[in-house]
Amino acid sequence: MSYLRTFEQEDVLVNTLVTYPQFEWIMLSGNIYLNDRRFSGFDIKTGTINLFEMNVDRGTGLINPYVIKNGDMWRFSSVTTSSFDEQTYGTKLTGAYPYTSSISREYVFPLDDSLSGSVTPPGQLLPLPNVTLKSAANTDRQNFYWESRKRILPLRNSMESYQKLSPEFKFTGSYQCGAVNMISIPSIAYGSNIEKGSVSLKFYFTGSLVDEAIDKNNNGVLYSTRGPTSGSSVGVVLYNEGFVLLTNETIIGQGGEQDTYTAGTPAQPKRPRWTYFGSYATGSTHASGSTVSSSLFSLSYKGINPIPNMTMFADAPAGELNNSQNMTWLSASTTGSTPSLSIKNWRENSIYYDSGTYAEPEFLKIKNTVKSQYQNYNEEFEKQVFISQVGIFDEKKNLIGIAKLANPVLKKESDSFTFKLKLDL
Repeated sequence: MSYLRTFEQEDVLVNTLVTYPQFEWIMLSGNIYLNDRRFSGFDIKTGTINLFEMNVDRGTGLINPYVIKNGDMWRFSSVTTSSFDEQTYGTKLTGAYPYTSSISREYVFPLDDSLSGSVTPPGQLLPLPNVTLKSAANTDRQNFYWESRKRILPLRNSMESYQKLSPEFKFTGSYQCGAVNMISIPSIAYGSNIEKGSVSLKFYFTGSLVDEAIDKNNNGVLYSTRGPTSGSSVGVVLYNEGFVLLTNETIIGQGGEQDTYTAGTPAQPKRPRWTYFGSYATGSTHASGSTVSSSLFSLSYKGINPIPNMTMFADAPAGELNNSQNMTWLSASTTGSTPSLSIKNWRENSIYYDSGTYAEPEFLKIKNTVKSQYQNYNEEFEKQVFISQVGIFDEKKNLIGIAKLANPVLKKESDSFTFKLKLDL
């Protein structure tokens, strides 16, 4: 195919563009708002990130992902193995858009030292102090321990790897048996990791800033900046894993602020603490029906999102690529598929065929598209084409991509163009 050209080594560049998107999550009265946006419309949930923006404001005719059950055994993670096995081969299995994600807050309950009985985790994986629980069978006490801390225990290895940055990451004290306020940030909301030193947590009460925690040393340790806890550590940030762990239970604020924060006791007015940050952030309410109403929580940070991309330079040299596959490129005098009655006519403008021959014309007249600026005057013929798109082929000449131009580019035989194509990988 004469219109195909091979990319040379210097025509293809592969590099990585690093972006630093900024996020701010506002949590107020059971609602979450991302970057001060409050959405309205179909299939849009406030305080979430929509993967690929699927089914946003479509109303009807929603699109759905699907797979066909075959020998590949592909299925959606939401489909259980038993239900998948019940389907016959060839069955169309569908999922549902949109896929959304948001931050979540979990309060890890402390183990109360005032209760009787002791607990020892199986296998002595964690060296614990004398943690006491209600009198029960040893197995029940062990199960209670693992169940109450099943979300934070897997973070131990990661935290211990950060001890070289600060002893605050040592997995002891509150992380083992005390109260922990765990804020989980999905990777779609920061990229590869969170930028060090960019995290800021603000605790408001009736519009007034009660306290702010920042990573002043860029090592993942959050320090209070005001009030009774000023200068003290309130928790840590796992920048690569996307977790904020708050353990400081000192009462903050200057006055008698009280709200129905989420903690291990029934919903009742409590003084603000960092372990209450983000209460009811996911919109849940206590069994009593109460909810945090006077407190506002702000979590802001910068993500680090490397984007690999490929830049390709497609050349259209002078004297080449001056033929068009557009049917209007030929003059209207060309008769197309009308059969010729003689070889002479065939050679000039039309198809010839008989019982033993099929031949296309050797010479076709090209339409003169050169326009004159003068009335009743035709410019001399000059071969020219309009380039409207650039195709990308693989080594087997399979079309794998098309770059479309906003406006077609006029190319004459004397013109030379280079088209810059950029693709995110």
